[in-house]
Amino acid sequence: MRDYPVRTMMTAFGPRWKDEETEHVDWCAFDISPKHPAQPSVQWWGAGSPGGISYHETTSPYVLFSRPLDQAASFESLLTYIRFGELCEDGEVLGQRLEELAEDLEDDVDSPPLSVDSVAGFIEFLLEAEPLKDPGLVVAPNGNLRAEWHQSWCQHFVVEFASQTDAQFVLFAPDPHQQDKTMRLSGTCSIPSVYEEVRRCGGAEWVAR
Repeated sequence: MRDYPVRTMMTAFGPRWKDEETEHVDWCAFDISPKHPAQPSVQWWGAGSPGGISYHETTSPYVLFSRPLDQAASFESLLTYIRFGELCEDGEVLGQRLEELAEDLEDDVDSPPLSVDSVAGFIEFLLEAEPLKDPGLVVAPNGNLRAEWHQSWCQHFVVEFASQTDAQFVLFAPDPHQQDKTMRLSGTCSIPSVYEEVRRCGGAEWVAR
């Protein structure tokens, strides 16, 4: 990827976006100001013209984060996505946790690396759901990312992201018709359907913030 000059202390390059109607491809960079590190701007460079840069635009990162993910996004760009988007309570904490998990797996020659596609699925889930409490994060033996929300022995939700589009989940929630009983549900479905199931079973009351 071409390294465009920017006048900032640090620049983290984000994923590439493609406009489906115009076939126009953009690169973006997050400009993190040393004076306002919690309020980065986003620099856009259009790459649609044969001669090079076709336009340059600055916008808020929170507009950018509502766009679909690029299938070829790197792990580093996904970390930036999590850290600076309003996807969870503390994106910096989750981003740091993901980085630690990835580094631990790099040191373990017997374990597969953290799946980038699974991390992308985690972001898709956060985009599909209402604002959520920060989950616990672990890596499954196959390299997939698992997110866990736990409130009590009968309020427990775990989802493993098999890809950017599919997930497996386990949900414990109070039975709405008999509060002294616990529903135990599990399944494999599309990522949007996972949170629909959580909401249907009343899990949004303790998963969402």
